[in-house]
Amino acid sequence: AWLTGASPRLWSDVVPGEGLPAPHGIERADVGLQDSYPDSCTDCPRMYAIDRTGAVLGWLEGDDLVLHSLATETQRRVPLGGRAAGATSIDIEVGVEGDLGGLFVVAIEYGGDAPRSIVLEVGPDDSVTEWPIGTPDRVSL
Repeated sequence: AWLTGASPRLWSDVVPGEGLPAPHGIERADVGLQDSYPDSCTDCPRMYAIDRTGAVLGWLEGDDLVLHSLATETQRRVPLGGRAAGATSIDIEVGVEGDLGGLFVVAIEYGGDAPRSIVLEVGPDDSVTEWPIGTPDRVSL
């Protein structure tokens, strides 16, 4: 299912289906997603999130973070260098509403035997800096 890992906010506010309204009228194809993916897919889209403004959708696809701006209808794909593996949820925050070209932050949670969370600060050049949750003087979600 393409909605595996969708946050409740994304599901109820943005993603059409299951009889729920979609205020922005978003269809899967509008953001580059297929209607379905094979069960054998190892890099399928997963862990959906929306930023607080409702202007940017984000999800993990393979080892990349994909961001789709509803404001500009643009996408940005950022390689996370192995950090997507084992993720159980993500949260995103974009600096300027709908602008994918600047700095943004993504928080990733991991489950299992040793649950943990990290914050990734992603620069305009796709550089990724990892910060432990609660690092002083760093932006956090």
